[in-house]
Amino acid sequence: MDLVSVLTPQDENFALIQPWMLTILAQGRKPRWQFESRKLLLPLATTLPTPRTKPIPLRPAQAKTIFNLWPYAKLTTLEYTLDRITRGQSAAVFVDNSPVAWAITHDDGAIGFLYVREAYRGKGYAMDVTVSIVQQLRSHDKPGFVHIDSNNHKSLALAKKLGFEERGSVIWVGY
Repeated sequence: MDLVSVLTPQDENFALIQPWMLTILAQGRKPRWQFESRKLLLPLATTLPTPRTKPIPLRPAQAKTIFNLWPYAKLTTLEYTLDRITRGQSAAVFVDNSPVAWAITHDDGAIGFLYVREAYRGKGYAMDVTVSIVQQLRSHDKPGFVHIDSNNHKSLALAKKLGFEERGSVIWVGY
């Protein structure tokens, strides 16, 4: 059985799509939203820098804050955010008991949800939480990988600075 034969009109959102798949999945529909992301993988042999801070895991009570500040919240749900905090890997830098920078793994293991509150940018916190997540993944013999919006130049620069290597691109689309 092929994928197209089981698609229904309720199948609206698709992730990690190769460009050639778009016309097949569209079935004559026009996308409501679409963006391209770069796939990057951190080779296991890559040496990581030592974080300047000691990130700690997020707690379920922080899910609403994380969800409300995440620029891609419209593409997911609060429930998904809570699930990823409780079942995935997370790392956050706290100031006065409030998270100011964080990252969480997605359900496919990709590092995501990376965010630093505006007042705390430029302090290395994005690197610290990313390194912490990679260390957690490596402790489970899993590689660090990300899908970064092609227009997110700061996150792409951070990933490359840490040694992530580009492995192509994929498309995310909603009909």
